[in-house]
Amino acid sequence: MVLDNQKSAKALHERWSQGKFNYDQDRIDIIRIASSLLEIQINTKMELTELEKSLSIVLHEKKENF
Repeated sequence: MVLDNQKSAKALHERWSQGKFNYDQDRIDIIRIASSLLEIQINTKMELTELEKSLSIVLHEKKENF
């Protein structure tokens, strides 16, 4: 997913730097990159939330054992 984003962003940058604009395709690429980055952000947040829950449980159990 990240590699696809990098390829799309690089292709977009190359087209724009050469003055080649394809507004329909550019818009599709930008939306795809943005939605992919948002998905990565959401997944990362979900993973962090799960880690926080697990850590909280472990710390709570450890506290009870002392």
